Amino acid sequence: MQKNRIVVIDEPLHIPGVVYELERFSKQINEPIYTLLDHQEESCIIRGVDQSFSGDFQEDYRLCNSIPEIKRQDGGNSWYHGGTTCLLKTFPKKEFPQKAHTKTMEDWHKQLQQLYTSYSGEELFYDRKSADLYVDRDFSTQLMGTSQYNSIMRACWYESGVSLDEISELVKRDPQVENLNDFRESLGFVKQGFFHYLEYVLGFQDKMSSHEFISNSSLEKALLLQQKQGSLVGPCVSGKYGKKIRGKEYYV
Repeated sequence: MQKNRIVVIDEPLHIPGVVYELERFSKQINEPIYTLLDHQEESCIIRGVDQSFSGDFQEDYRLCNSIPEIKRQDGGNSWYHGGTTCLLKTFPKKEFPQKAHTKTMEDWHKQLQQLYTSYSGEELFYDRKSADLYVDRDFSTQLMGTSQYNSIMRACWYESGVSLDEISELVKRDPQVENLNDFRESLGFVKQGFFHYLEYVLGFQDKMSSHEFISNSSLEKALLLQQKQGSLVGPCVSGKYGKKIRGKEYYV
């Protein structure tokens, strides 16, 4: 029987590895399970599956200005892992095809809004274009980046107490970012302690390292994912700036 657990991420490649493992679990479970990711890996850049790499391939992944550059499974934009926290919700695969993609994401955002408001007393606002959560109605300051891969929902954020300068240093070294100030001005921080609040209200019963959690087959899939090519560029957090690539407009 699978249960809610905290997984401590030991290395960058384990980020997509955990998701493949949860996809495997989705075939076994009868009700949704939650996974909190405690990111303790080295600082890295996480690209969406349809994004382009900017670095050269070395060993198991690419290095962009000496920073590990890893692809994840969903179609979102770049996220910078330095003090990141992520929550994943995995639905049973057997019931998921009956759920509409848009409806599932809207329900996920409503749940995140309710959880954060109950903790902080602050309201969050959902932008359908970016599919992210903001602190203001004009969607100028992003608090949580969200995405979906098959029956797995994801939300990532930075809690207050994390150094903006440390995150900015990662962003500054990414050639896909045109304006560092846009990023800095668009990034919001979740009230400190939200991670531990979720531990309590969602009932996490176990904690283990990503090395223990991920099977060899899921890790092999994560390695194959790194060969995926893409054309999109840009960070998840950058305000409401569109970038046209191959005739389509994407919000990055």
